[in-house]
Amino acid sequence: MRSLGMFLAALGKRWWALLSSAMFTMIGLYALVRGKSNHWVVTVSIAVAVISFVIASFAAWKEQYDPRIAAEILNDDSTKKKEIGRKLAALMREETEIRVRLARAPDPSEFLKAVAESDEWISRTVALLNEAGFPTDAEAFSQVRNLSPAQEQVDEFRHVDAWKRDAPIRLAMHRKQLDQIMSNRRL
Repeated sequence: MRSLGMFLAALGKRWWALLSSAMFTMIGLYALVRGKSNHWVVTVSIAVAVISFVIASFAAWKEQYDPRIAAEILNDDSTKKKEIGRKLAALMREETEIRVRLARAPDPSEFLKAVAESDEWISRTVALLNEAGFPTDAEAFSQVRNLSPAQEQVDEFRHVDAWKRDAPIRLAMHRKQLDQIMSNRRL
């Protein structure tokens, strides 16, 4: 019932504004200049009032419809953002495990398996960023592989054997980029 009252109030406000317009004055002046009958003036005035009612009804409906649609879009975006954040958080947990496996791989065979997992993790992260509608971030993330690591990043993995140090450093660089994307996007 409250909704009907809100609609009628909005309708009344708009219809009154349209009925108060100069349209009826122009009808009267036209009838005077052209010598139209009173019947013609009443008929045209009723027609204008009905058309004004339809226009006011649409305007009142639109006033209530637009905010609702905007709220639904915002809610959908919020839900999508939460889902993306949840998926990225899962990927971040997985990255930590892969980085540990890279650093602790006892032999080249285990190391190569971890490298394959790392590459697959990077691909899934790029795909998720693209799916989320962040193609620029996805490209920036994928291009991390072309960057040279900073000395502090190398120092962080000094404890890792030299033959396998590059892979966990690169993965950590990707993680840092993903952290930055999530911070910038507020995910």
